[in-house]
Amino acid sequence: MVKVVARFYLKSEISAEDFRRTAVPLVAATRQEKGCTQYELALSTQQPNFAVMLEGWESQEDLDRHMKTEHFTTIVPEIGVMCERTETELYTQII
Repeated sequence: MVKVVARFYLKSEISAEDFRRTAVPLVAATRQEKGCTQYELALSTQQPNFAVMLEGWESQEDLDRHMKTEHFTTIVPEIGVMCERTETELYTQII
């Protein structure tokens, strides 16, 4: 199982609601994809303008296929414009 943690450092002028509204179609479509076991967006309760996407994929192939979907290639760039920076880490689940 592949786990992904994507971190989003939102620009100060971007509201959490605008960010959430942009991400909703991405989350909804991705949750329907083959191999997706988790796809959740969370806003920090301690750091303003910080969010994480927590993802679970049955295989690397499923994740690779996800990153080629229309919803990913359309919406992720929109999200990127809303951010000062983003970071993504991949993990292999061991337990």
